[in-house]
Amino acid sequence: MTEIQFGYQLILVSGPPRAGKNRAGNCLKGWLDGDHFALSNNLKRMTHDHYGLGTNLPPLHFEDMKDLPAPQFGGLTPRQAYIRFSEEIMKPRFGSGYLGVVAGRRVVRNRDIGRVSIVSGVGFADEVMPMVKAAEPRCTLHIQVEAAIARAGSMSDSRKVLDLANLGVDTVRLVNRNCEQLIRDLERSLRAL
Repeated sequence: MTEIQFGYQLILVSGPPRAGKNRAGNCLKGWLDGDHFALSNNLKRMTHDHYGLGTNLPPLHFEDMKDLPAPQFGGLTPRQAYIRFSEEIMKPRFGSGYLGVVAGRRVVRNRDIGRVSIVSGVGFADEVMPMVKAAEPRCTLHIQVEAAIARAGSMSDSRKVLDLANLGVDTVRLVNRNCEQLIRDLERSLRAL
């Protein structure tokens, strides 16, 4: 990447379920020495606390079984519990952009020390806007990730396809085959911008 001037302070990674958004974020973290986090981390901590599991349980504790019913969530799958908590408790209490406001504070801290923020799992415009505002649209890159292979049993989720181009945010679409290919494709896309 020595030939490309990287001026982005915020990279937003979106895509359908199981496209490899976190994997892509981790690849970018290593490549850019950035701060990668999933937008849903705070939601998961709050949901765990709501169900009496505490706030110290790692956000990815249920990742390998997120689509299987879990007694910890009263028989709901972890994914269902997170969505229910978000829609029925968190958003009514704190507003629909709450996760983005919290993440925006982290984006500002990273910006102030010259570190790139890489946020995976974005999909709601009202959650994205506080982060884009914190970094500025011209310093934000939106990566839409697709899976190289369609996965059987992939379930839909409530996030929508984001279109941030009207805000002045650069957008690239990548297919997530593996980390090395993802980085090469991103490098190629950045040269074309």
